[in-house]
Amino acid sequence: MNFSRVKVSFSADLIGSGTTPLSNNANYYEKGSINWLMTGDLNDGDILNTRRKITLNALDQYPTLRQYPKNCLVIAMYGATIGKLGLLKISSTVNQAACVIQFSETHDPKFWFYLFLSKREFILSLSCGGGQPNISKETVKSLRFNVPNLIKDQILISKYLDKKTEMIDSLIKKIETKIELLKEQKTILINQLVTKGLDQNAEMKDSGIEWIGIIPKPWEVKKFSWVCFFQEGPGLRNWQFVDKGIPVVCVTNITPEGLNFEKYKRNISSEEYLKIYKHFTVQDNDLLLASSGNSFGKICQYQGEFNFKFILNTSTIRIHSLDEEIIKTKYIKFVIQSDVFQNQIKVLITGSAQPNFGPTHLNQVKISVPSIKEQEEIILILENRLEITSKLIFNQEKKITLLNEYRQSLISSVVTGKIPITEDML
Repeated sequence: MNFSRVKVSFSADLIGSGTTPLSNNANYYEKGSINWLMTGDLNDGDILNTRRKITLNALDQYPTLRQYPKNCLVIAMYGATIGKLGLLKISSTVNQAACVIQFSETHDPKFWFYLFLSKREFILSLSCGGGQPNISKETVKSLRFNVPNLIKDQILISKYLDKKTEMIDSLIKKIETKIELLKEQKTILINQLVTKGLDQNAEMKDSGIEWIGIIPKPWEVKKFSWVCFFQEGPGLRNWQFVDKGIPVVCVTNITPEGLNFEKYKRNISSEEYLKIYKHFTVQDNDLLLASSGNSFGKICQYQGEFNFKFILNTSTIRIHSLDEEIIKTKYIKFVIQSDVFQNQIKVLITGSAQPNFGPTHLNQVKISVPSIKEQEEIILILENRLEITSKLIFNQEKKITLLNEYRQSLISSVVTGKIPITEDML
């Protein structure tokens, strides 16, 4: 199998992009039947459908829109999905953030898909721009890679990788299913203990609240705001952030294991902190709850693990008990994770595209509260059992990480010829 260094533009019949028809014009979208790909549709795999469709009217009105045929390679040039890939298995138009490559008949598109996948980090290193890095079409056109001279060899490689990656992906899917079952077990245990208590034979009563249902007779129903303090972060803007200063907790920093500032850290100046935002300081034992976006509902407890002060940001809420003799902050953490609490929030939240909630919604939530003694017993049981389950989940997630690393390494080794592929390996 012989390889030669070739330029992407010399291997393609067409390299293009698209545009976005005016979003408030119903004539461009209503009852549309033409696929229109947004970079959010890219999944590092085959594209079998698009979330949105456009009309023939849109196609007529926008000369930059064209229908690309099957087997074109698509790469996101900027935005949150920059570098994401997809191989069209349908004809489709695209938006302006997508670069589409239609390879010539002497090249196998699936091989190039794997090649781009293996070179993603390199391609991203060529992006430019500060606030929103981007890869231009010119950058894509100028890329040069070593590829097999013969299309039959490219096809051989892509078939081998199809076979191997399918096996790896199948194994990952089984592990993900196992993780979901473990998470369900956690939820079931939390629901059982914070809604029905420790004694499954206890005498029950009607709580008088539809979404709470029956509760143990000694328990009391209380408004969340009667027993909990909660405070939402201020609406900080990008221009307020500085390189050094007082850290700001964002939803990205909230993880099941606790706060993590390693991957994402923003700061405001010490002057602004002292002058305006000091009262948003996170205190020891505060619960930190993500209240919007993809992190919606994530929660952790801060237990003084950092030797610096930090404050809340928008979409984060700090919560603690108003009186530890009535309800324990640790117990509140489990209540918030229960279906009874989550279902109330889901009814109250606003914003279907970007779900979010805040103090106004928490003011309307009601919870059932057992005695302090039973709370302490429930906390002890849940902490012990959930620690075991969390370790099992962590180990399974580690397996997925290792499999993904192996998958990437295998693709890179095969497309570059480091692992020679022959017919008998299929």
